[in-house]
Amino acid sequence: MRKFQKLISAATATLLFASAALAQDADFPSKPVTVIVPFSAGGVTDIIARVLADELSQSLGQPFVVENKPGAGSAIGVEQLVRSNPDGYTLAMIAANVATMEALYPTIAFEPTEDITPVANVTTAAIGIAVHESIPVSSLPELTEYIRANPDISFTSCGNASPQHIAGEYYKSLTGLEMTHVNYKGCGASIPDVLAGRVPLVFASIPHLIPHRGGTLKLLAIASPERSDLIPDVPTTVEMGFEDYTIDAWFGIVAPKGTPEAIVAKLNTAINDALRSSSMQDRMTLQNLIPTGGTAEEFDERIQRDKSVLGALVEKAGITAN
Repeated sequence: MRKFQKLISAATATLLFASAALAQDADFPSKPVTVIVPFSAGGVTDIIARVLADELSQSLGQPFVVENKPGAGSAIGVEQLVRSNPDGYTLAMIAANVATMEALYPTIAFEPTEDITPVANVTTAAIGIAVHESIPVSSLPELTEYIRANPDISFTSCGNASPQHIAGEYYKSLTGLEMTHVNYKGCGASIPDVLAGRVPLVFASIPHLIPHRGGTLKLLAIASPERSDLIPDVPTTVEMGFEDYTIDAWFGIVAPKGTPEAIVAKLNTAINDALRSSSMQDRMTLQNLIPTGGTAEEFDERIQRDKSVLGALVEKAGITAN
């Protein structure tokens, strides 16, 4: 009888705990939510996070507070996220480089793509291939032949081991070309030297390239299977015969591993609603970005696919974190 009473007590406690947890999930959020940005203030990731945080603060009735934690290729901020309590009150706006973090930092103390819970892909920026106007080419095939004839050419990107750098290495791998990467700390630092003709070729996200079209910069193609609504006149790499050459830069919200499904679903719905709002779309258009959205499962599939494909490229090209 006493054993039976203990079982009943244990079952009752379990039910009460589960009920309390469900009630807590239903009330989410009941206090401010921190959104970690693992990059410095003022960059694209930070701007997107702040725009989205404003929208979520209004729709969910609690402040979403952006906190910048830059360093180690975003590993510092991501590690803070994965060490956080999985209750939905700590999120992070990550970028595509998380998919290659394990390949770049083999001794890292956590698993960047496994210790997170994907919530929603917020936006995706196509990566463009552009040259200084002095380079006598007008298409990607012409660029390939030009580099074969001028093998000492250099290229730049948005920083060492960035998706844009990997895009350049991917191009080298597909064509068998030899090029030297000139490292800058971000697109903002590299673009001026391309405009000045000091570096003839750049792989960069189109938000950084669009403002300079028609001047000293020629945008040859985007490494995407479909044309961008932002620049519909620019052909894709697939159209130019590079069927396997597609790579882009994405940004999305993630939570710590183990975050309750109900909270993830509520956040995903709120983010998708925000991305459909005219105010959010207008603010993203100012940054030359297009909202992506979708389910948490779709975002997870994207992260895992990039981990496999881009991680292999990092290893093949011998790209290191330094």
